[in-house]
Amino acid sequence: MKSWSASGRRATIVVGETVGGDDARGQAQGDLVAIRSSVAADPRTITLEIVNLARRKVHVQISGDSLSVHRGQPEVVTISCEDARGWYDLTVTCPDDPLFLRRLAGHIVNGAPSIPG
Repeated sequence: MKSWSASGRRATIVVGETVGGDDARGQAQGDLVAIRSSVAADPRTITLEIVNLARRKVHVQISGDSLSVHRGQPEVVTISCEDARGWYDLTVTCPDDPLFLRRLAGHIVNGAPSIPG
């Protein structure tokens, strides 16, 4: 499992810009990669499960951070949004699939007073 911070980035999942298929359940799929997303309120985190659909290793970038995903070995990435007061703005791309683009942006509500983005 990988962990990153959304600090300095705008850290309910909202899928924005999309090329390829997606649905309202926080799932998105291209030809080489599928992504499932979820959020947690305490601590405020967003978790991405990245699944390789190809027959070879694929590379994925999450807002500029790179990782390799092997077939049959999903990568789980948890991103803390605490430093960004629950806001997140993430871009997921796959250099091996130039049409794959997922944009996840929003705010994780946890019942505490919040500062608008």
